[in-house]
Amino acid sequence: MVDYLRKIDLFKDLSDENFNHILEYLTEESYPAGSKIIEAGKKGDCLYIIVQGKVRVFITLTDDSDQIVLSTLSRGDYFGEMALLTGEPRSANVETISRTELLKLDKQGFEKLIDLNPVIVRSLSNMLSQRLKSANIMRVEAEKFYQSRMTPSGNLESVPLIEILKFCEHNSLSGVLRLKNKSQTAELHFLKGQIQKIDYNQMTESEAMDELMSWEKGQFTIEPAMFLIDENTYGTENFSDDSKVLENYFYDVLSRLVVIVGSQILKEIVDETWQQQSRFFRTLQTCTFKIANRIQVDLSSIKEFNDKEILALAVFLKSVYEKCRFRVVGMNFLDLVEMSADRRARLEELAFFEYMNQAQELA
Repeated sequence: MVDYLRKIDLFKDLSDENFNHILEYLTEESYPAGSKIIEAGKKGDCLYIIVQGKVRVFITLTDDSDQIVLSTLSRGDYFGEMALLTGEPRSANVETISRTELLKLDKQGFEKLIDLNPVIVRSLSNMLSQRLKSANIMRVEAEKFYQSRMTPSGNLESVPLIEILKFCEHNSLSGVLRLKNKSQTAELHFLKGQIQKIDYNQMTESEAMDELMSWEKGQFTIEPAMFLIDENTYGTENFSDDSKVLENYFYDVLSRLVVIVGSQILKEIVDETWQQQSRFFRTLQTCTFKIANRIQVDLSSIKEFNDKEILALAVFLKSVYEKCRFRVVGMNFLDLVEMSADRRARLEELAFFEYMNQAQELA
């Protein structure tokens, strides 16, 4: 075991005396196949070194059946160091693929290891950077996966085109309806349930619709636009109406965040943050923050924006923002105070940014 550990980057540069000291902090653990070692969102208090066996690192999208595997680790690899370095909760799940033997180094031992050999921080940072890069790539894959789950399809024999058009209208579809009949293909572009354009054999819209309605066979696919970001959603800003000022601000921030982190991750973060904080801030219980096929923010239930209401909203938004930063490390993030001078002045009068600056401690 000693010879094995000496070959691992974490320990290879330690003196014999320091190495023997660290051994006191290591404990052996054994897990059968299918055991979850680390759960995303939980506090991290140790790292693990694989002696024998294999584990997979994955994130869960919507339920236990929707998973994206980030990496597979085996003998000589270690995991769990990210939470110890950042102090953040675990960012992914780790589960054994086969029977696995591990060495566990607790937080106290990890801190002692860094004290004895500060150089390993560079090695850990390099590995952390690579894993974060992989995680960001998988974020894109997760977004594509989520979008594929939102893509109904079928055949025109089972669902006539007229019924599909009604479906798109009733659900205020923004996206594309694709039709295929043998070698013929057509695209119908929708905005809020209304047809904006039909691409089919360079025909006019009425000519194309007449022919497509005659199709009794073929396939269809509905591809919703994951987000309809409409800068005019809330109309002209009235700076005497605090509710509208804050709604517009929240909408703008969430609209920019969705471009950075993706719709599924932002939805998870917003929902999770609301669940956590609405227990402590009753104000949030009556507010609407939805990430569906478009972003919806409704603060009209708040009749008076006093310190308590402003505090709740500031803590909520800052928490969402910080969780996004954690999930997508290394990407450029937005400036939360970048806005028109009039809006910024009104938010400063409400002390919104002052509360936001204190939000990390208050959350």
